[in-house]
Amino acid sequence: MGFFNSTSHFFVSLFTFLFSLIGSTLFIFGLYGRFSSQWDLAATEANGQMSILICLFLGLGMVVNAWLGSYGANRSNKFCLVIFLFISLACAIVAAWIAATLFGVSSDSSIPTGVGDAGTKLNDEISGHMTKDHMSWVMKHKEPCAIFMACVAGAEFLLFLSALVLCFERRQQYLPQYVVRK
Repeated sequence: MGFFNSTSHFFVSLFTFLFSLIGSTLFIFGLYGRFSSQWDLAATEANGQMSILICLFLGLGMVVNAWLGSYGANRSNKFCLVIFLFISLACAIVAAWIAATLFGVSSDSSIPTGVGDAGTKLNDEISGHMTKDHMSWVMKHKEPCAIFMACVAGAEFLLFLSALVLCFERRQQYLPQYVVRK
């Protein structure tokens, strides 16, 4: 195994382990929120039940994606790696877009009209479901969230590149070697 293959295998194994821990934590919090007395309490809060369901399904999606990447890298399963590759690319693009939006890098003049209108409609839809306390929290913690999302985008792009290297890895069959000691 060459340098790029072993490095890519290491990065995929490391980050899929970390993302599976984060995903399983989110999934457990979502299950706890759904099947405990928190569900009735969340019904009284704005978007309370929706945030519990988002935790549940986001955690499950992260665990499944991490399993696909880990299984594809360790067993040299190209099908799992290709699925993992596209999911990682999509996550990297979304995380980079969120980070750029939170940093305020994107300007409305550089965005095509159809995409800009859809983005404005999406922002209006999201902000319409948020309370004033939620919006003030988002504005207060905008920079740390943007830095975190930029780090996630970088990690996902590294996973994309590593999965791409592992997809085109050519395994060589070696004959078993026996060492005779005197």
